[in-house]
Order: sequence, then structure tokens, then C-alpha cells
Amino acid sequence: MIEEITEGNGELSVPHLEMSFSLDSLVARIREDRGSVASLLYFMGLLTLTEVPGRLRVPNLVVRKLFLERLLEIYLPEPSASYAARETALRFFQNGDLAPLLTFFEEKLLPVLSNRDRGASPRQEGGSGGGINEMVLKTLFLSVLFDDTRYVTWSEMEVERSYADLCLLVRPEMRRFGFLDFLFELKLIRRKDLGKSGHDLREMSEAELRRLPAVVQALSDARAQARRYGTALLRRRGEELALRSYVVVAVDLERLIGEEVNLTPSPTTSLP
Repeated sequence: MIEEITEGNGELSVPHLEMSFSLDSLVARIREDRGSVASLLYFMGLLTLTEVPGRLRVPNLVVRKLFLERLLEIYLPEPSASYAARETALRFFQNGDLAPLLTFFEEKLLPVLSNRDRGASPRQEGGSGGGINEMVLKTLFLSVLFDDTRYVTWSEMEVERSYADLCLLVRPEMRRFGFLDFLFELKLIRRKDLGKSGHDLREMSEAELRRLPAVVQALSDARAQARRYGTALLRRRGEELALRSYVVVAVDLERLIGEEVNLTPSPTTSLP
């Protein structure tokens, strides 16, 4: 359920809320009964009711942070790995070097996700199937990069009547420490669209991966979107931002290809 909450829009549906339950009954039903788990989260204040009957949502950013931290613990149960994730994120905030961040994801997190999702059905309408979609990739980034002390984080930030996948903007009081602002455009290519096995993808060099037609197309699409969104954001708030714009393409859940996109804002054009 934590995966569903964090990989979606922070909401989930259950047939009904349990008004009372014992610890024994909860333990006995926790693996099969979503309603009991949702009820526990609701009564603990970690979910709240919406206007839609049976629909619950994350109430605020503090709770969202708790869920993301718990998700990272699920992905990386060893304390040393969790600490390494935070250390990697902090270095990225300071220098914007994408390569070490992607290497950490490939070595530590993609194997966990690959094992979990292999053969599963998609969890979201519009997903890519095979148990994975771009929301899974976005949540991977959020689980490591979400930092509400230093950043205001937007998932699907509206820019020019469209939506940037992920945007981290430095909080005003943190700017004096030299942290960078970030915009990500994320793409995911399923293995069946590549005609390659997981072993093949793991063994290919990055140059070989970049020559695959599906990867070429995904990178091209992502660059165009990242450039458009980043340039628009700079036009609107350029005087206060140190914005870096990136594209990341997940090749199934085996490899990550990423790069920075140069932004060239036009001072004569303004956002509507």
C-alpha cells in the first residue's frame, strides 16, 4: 500500500473503513485485507478522507515524507545503504553531477524494483504494463531526492499548459548555501519494445544502449520536453533560479540513461 500511495497521486480506494479492530485481527489480516491496513493508517492520521466515499489521501507533506522514507527503507533495508542514498543526494544537490546518482540507482535500487515488478500487472491506468510505468521511475527519484528542508518538490508541475515530471526548487532560505534547482523529464521503455533480454541489456555498453531505436526516440522526446519546460521556467523565474534540466530514460528496470539538457531562455517571450 505504501508503494501504491507513493507511486500514484497520494490517494487510494478501499471498500470500507474498519471502525474497530484488535491487534490480533490486524496481524492476521494485514497481508490480505487492504481495508484493515488503510483503516490503521487512517486512525493513525497518516491518511485522511476525501469527498469521494471510500477514497483516502495523504494529508500533507510531512506525512508524504514519512511514506517516502519508509519506502526507501523497504528498498534499502541496510542502514549503510540508506545513508549512502542520502549522501549521494546531497552531493547531487551541490554539484548537479547526474552520473553518480544514476549509478547508485542502477546498483542499489533497480535490482530491488526489477525483482518486485517482474511479471506483475500495471498498478495505474495508462501504465506501460509488465508491472512498471513512469510513476515507478518517478517514485524511485522521489524516494532518494525528496528533501523538504532544502527543496519544494513538485510532481507534475504545470508549465506552459503541460506538466514537467519532477521539479525540485530550492527554498528561499536555503539559496545562500549554493544548492541547485532541478527539473527532470523521465521516460521508461519496456523490455518487450526493445527485443532484448534482461541479461542483454545489463551487458550492453551505454553507447550500445543509446543506439537502440526506442532509446533514441525516448531521449529525443524527453530532451524536447525538458528544454521546453526548463526554458519556460527560466523565463518566469530565471532571476532567482540556478536551474539544471535533465532527461532520464529507464531501459526496462535494468539500466538508466541520462544527460543534462542545455537551456536557452528567450528574454522576449513570456509565459501566458
